[in-house]
Amino acid sequence: MVPRAIEAESSAKSEFANSIGTNDKEAIHRLSGVPSILDCKLSTLLLVFVYSFLLIENPLEAVIPGIGYHDELLFFVLSALAFLKNKANGKAISVHARWIALSTLLIVVIGAIGNVCFDYQRSFEAMYKDVIAFSKFPITLIAVMSLLRDVDCRSVVSMCSAISKVFIVVCFVVGVVNTLQPSDAFSHDFRNGIWSFKFVYSHPTFLVFSLVMAYVMVSAQSKRLDFVKVMCLITLILTMRDKAFGFVGLVLVVLAMNLGNRKRLVPALLLAGAVVVAVVWPKIAEYMSYSNSPRESLYSASFVLAQEGFPIGAGFASIACTLSGEYYSDVYYRFGMNTMSGLTPLSSAAAGDAGFAYYLGEFGFLGFALFAFLMYQVLRWILDSTPIGSCSRTAAIYLFGYAVIALTVETALTNATGVSLAVLMAIALTLGRQQMSTNGEYKSEHIG
Repeated sequence: MVPRAIEAESSAKSEFANSIGTNDKEAIHRLSGVPSILDCKLSTLLLVFVYSFLLIENPLEAVIPGIGYHDELLFFVLSALAFLKNKANGKAISVHARWIALSTLLIVVIGAIGNVCFDYQRSFEAMYKDVIAFSKFPITLIAVMSLLRDVDCRSVVSMCSAISKVFIVVCFVVGVVNTLQPSDAFSHDFRNGIWSFKFVYSHPTFLVFSLVMAYVMVSAQSKRLDFVKVMCLITLILTMRDKAFGFVGLVLVVLAMNLGNRKRLVPALLLAGAVVVAVVWPKIAEYMSYSNSPRESLYSASFVLAQEGFPIGAGFASIACTLSGEYYSDVYYRFGMNTMSGLTPLSSAAAGDAGFAYYLGEFGFLGFALFAFLMYQVLRWILDSTPIGSCSRTAAIYLFGYAVIALTVETALTNATGVSLAVLMAIALTLGRQQMSTNGEYKSEHIG
């Protein structure tokens, strides 16, 4: 009798296992915690690989030739895959994606008109490269959002969060040791009484963004300010970069004001912006006091160009971007910046050090207004795709805030940072949508 009972119980378990659907099995797996690698879909593993690569891409450039063009490769591949997927399934893109795409197209047209009218940049190669650079962030965001429709981002965030925690702990330990006993290999310059920390990255600015990525991914899983997050914020401070200070200030404001739980975000975001400006104001005042500061000169020249060309600007690759220095623009001769350190024809490393100046100088007041509208649509997309009080909303707010902060000191959205931001933001928004679909009480919220 006993063997028959055992056999019957085994048969019943087998029938139950076969009767439940795929979604039920996936739900049971999720209840068990962090997914096993063997249980993950290929799309999940690919996303985890892409995230891990973006986290340490800068150090890899020293050992893998040509890897610095990864952002362009990702941009074209992701855009092509999204186009083919949408063509195959016939699904329409969201309203926010349409407005972002339209704004991008109009800005490209305005930039091209500026090139024809003012002729500051004569290299066609520079112009089309700048068109691609400008388009990377908005188009990649739209493309990845389309590709992630059928991907369970909860598994992606869970695995990437674990990787991020290891990364943060390693950076923190090395950073503290380096501060107490500075090493030339891990230090960059002497600021505010200590040597700035860059770890194995070529410059502290690249380490800053990797730490921001890690902080955001951990925040996408938990809003609590735990010890790992504190270590990340301390390491950001050790880089001695202005945008790192700004991001730390943003995090403190988000936590203090509980922004992720607010329905009306405009007043809170304005206050958050004021706090961030207050944090970095000493550095801004320092730049403004230097008449020979490249960043101050780029902002001043961009404003003049926007006034003279009203309502358009000087056109693509004309000012405040790396390409304008690589394919040396006549704007720098006209405003006497060709003799300024960091903006000379032979050494133009500072050409991309003023993000907002790029949009104002190249596209004028009209183009700048369209860019502001584009960013507004990105913010609306965040709020409409993530539940109030969710980790996904907080993570997306951090990414959006960092983008705005970084644009004050660099053309962040036109370099590799733009593609990385788009990928992470798409993961956060898709995670938010999946959280909304599993709980009927979550509804779309608008800003106002």
